[in-house]
Amino acid sequence: MFRGLLLRILLLVSGSLVNAYDEMYGNLTHEEWQYTYNFCMQNNANACDYLIDNGLVSVQNCLDNQCQIVGMIYTLARRYSEAVEYFEKLCEMGNIASCGNAGDIYYFYLNDYFRAKSFYERSCKQRNSASCYELGIMYGDGKGVRQSFEKEDSFYKQACNGREPLGCYNLGVSYQNQTNIKNNQSIAKEFYGKACDYGYQEGCDRYREFNEMGIK
Repeated sequence: MFRGLLLRILLLVSGSLVNAYDEMYGNLTHEEWQYTYNFCMQNNANACDYLIDNGLVSVQNCLDNQCQIVGMIYTLARRYSEAVEYFEKLCEMGNIASCGNAGDIYYFYLNDYFRAKSFYERSCKQRNSASCYELGIMYGDGKGVRQSFEKEDSFYKQACNGREPLGCYNLGVSYQNQTNIKNNQSIAKEFYGKACDYGYQEGCDRYREFNEMGIK
């Protein structure tokens, strides 16, 4: 699932590549690196493999943005076990977004739910809303944790409070289905509206449907 992972990393590395290139060329010229890197960022695994084969800074020697960039390259090359080492290093250095990235790789690609939970928890505690959302998913599915719908909704609320639209949307679905709660449909509409405000079209669609049904 590249949605959260790639978007978060791309936002982190954009604007920082020029300074990092000089120590990451390996056997390539600047022009060769730039050309191949652009293809790699378009999810071309062969281009990413070419960059790796021609030398990238090691996890032991990478610094900050270098670790992010190289971790991204390994991720797009689908070499997840190597990619996660770069994000783990950054996480240990206090980069909270990279804790979430490590969690994503463990959860979606390596299927190590227990390791994923550990990294998501570290990231969520530092108010990384995307990681709070993923913890909600884990508790809803019972993967790596004892299934708990109460904890699921709790983490969705944390995510929504951090402007993560999917957290708001999933809360809307939860309240819509909980018929034992007074005004559950109105509460669901409110969360769908927040998901819409934070950029999730399906939240807008649900909000419109509820509005047309006359739900206040």
